[in-house]
Amino acid sequence: MLSERILSTPGFLLLGALGIAGLLCLVYVMRRARPGDSEESDAAWLILRNSSLPIVSQFFVRGVDLIVALAVLRLLGPAGNGRYALAVIIWFYVKTLSDFGLGLYATREIARDREHAGTLTGGTALFRMLALAVAVVPVAIYLSARVAFGNVSSDVLLAVAILLLTIIPGSVSEAVNSALNGVERMDIAAGINVGVNLMRAPVAILLAATSLGIVGIALAATIGSLISVAAFAVVYRRLELPELRFSLDIEQARLYARESAPLLVNALLLSLFFRFDIFIVEAFRGSEAVGLYDAAFKPINLLTIIPAYATLAVFPLMSRRAHAPASLARANRLTAYLLVTIAWGIVVATVALAQPAIRILAGDEFLPDSAELLRILVFFAPLSFLNGVFQYVLIAEGRQRDIVPAFGAAVAFNIAGNFLLIPLYGSFAAAGLTVATEVVIFAAFVILSRGRAVRIHDRASLSAILRPTAAGLLATAATLPFLDRPLVAALAGAVVFVIGGLLLGIVTPEQREIIRRLRHRAAASAA
Repeated sequence: MLSERILSTPGFLLLGALGIAGLLCLVYVMRRARPGDSEESDAAWLILRNSSLPIVSQFFVRGVDLIVALAVLRLLGPAGNGRYALAVIIWFYVKTLSDFGLGLYATREIARDREHAGTLTGGTALFRMLALAVAVVPVAIYLSARVAFGNVSSDVLLAVAILLLTIIPGSVSEAVNSALNGVERMDIAAGINVGVNLMRAPVAILLAATSLGIVGIALAATIGSLISVAAFAVVYRRLELPELRFSLDIEQARLYARESAPLLVNALLLSLFFRFDIFIVEAFRGSEAVGLYDAAFKPINLLTIIPAYATLAVFPLMSRRAHAPASLARANRLTAYLLVTIAWGIVVATVALAQPAIRILAGDEFLPDSAELLRILVFFAPLSFLNGVFQYVLIAEGRQRDIVPAFGAAVAFNIAGNFLLIPLYGSFAAAGLTVATEVVIFAAFVILSRGRAVRIHDRASLSAILRPTAAGLLATAATLPFLDRPLVAALAGAVVFVIGGLLLGIVTPEQREIIRRLRHRAAASAA
């Protein structure tokens, strides 16, 4: 059948290649365009220009990761994938601790005054390494306890140790990356990430196929981190930025700790609710359940590229407008509208195509559970994209400490819910709570922004995002009768989303005018 051929691995790769080709055309046009003649079109231009290449490159990188996963998931199986997922989660938490929220802090400060780039880049790299030395202590205690009780395998221990070593060169790479973001050269970091990933991917597959297994994949990550730090060091020297100064005195350390601690807490709280459930699922349901759940998260990890890079693209602009509330509010409203609209389109497509996506990614061994988990998890996207934009607004205003109570409430809700429901409903409870926790964060942000000049729930913002939300819900409902025929479901959802969007007025006259101005400048620049 035609649908089976299209939904085969080569068919998906062809569709992906066509999609990337289209995005590359967008990159070419946007990078030739010029800023607008109004704040709204200027913000739209910056979002599209600064995020287009990083998003395309990250989709390419994650696409390569998915190809690696096609091989690795089959080589490891659900249980092996579960063991590696545990090692990666431990690495992720240590990396979050060592980063200490310094990435956003350095980006904000360098965006305001690039003369600080050399001191901030070198100093934050050293601070990350100090934080790493502290962060490995609780990990050592945790793993020692598991060894004592005999419930952790030797390959997990070795993989964790190797992955933690990658954080040392990664600290320098992250510091330079923050500087590039601050001077709005996201394109350079994007190119480095593509090159490193292309070199790392075949090594990971080859080593995974040997007796090394998950240890081999960790070794491939080490090779990639070493290549990355070398590339970032070369690039920094060739840019006209202040010379790197690898020095860190007590006063600098205190400043970094004081300013970045709230960002670290926010990142930890966010990661706690987002992936802490892995530990609870493993404790109550075992490694195989973790492997099935982790397979559903592979496409979700791909989706997080969009808000991460779109908000990062507009973050320097927000930082410069931090003391102009009306202008900052307009940038917030436009970014949130764009991302929520995209998110609902993703939800519709994912609900329709979850089963063939998991079959291609991981194989029939992971069906039907991973596909059903993916259909639940994807509903996190609209609110997550919206919450992410407002989080960056608060950081741009220097109000990062205000985010802590919101994420604290979300983590308390998520962990309590997981301990209560995972023993009864397994990974499905974890997936549902991931979505519900975004609702808690949004409610906390509503309370947090009451009486402020820039709010997450002002009338103009809610009016903008409710229209794509209504169209997205209608389109998702239209896919449900056809889930056994994925292409028909996707087509039905797309038709309803477009028609519903037109009837509900997703694109307002004001937004059409912004699009018209962007198209006019792009055409003029390309001529």
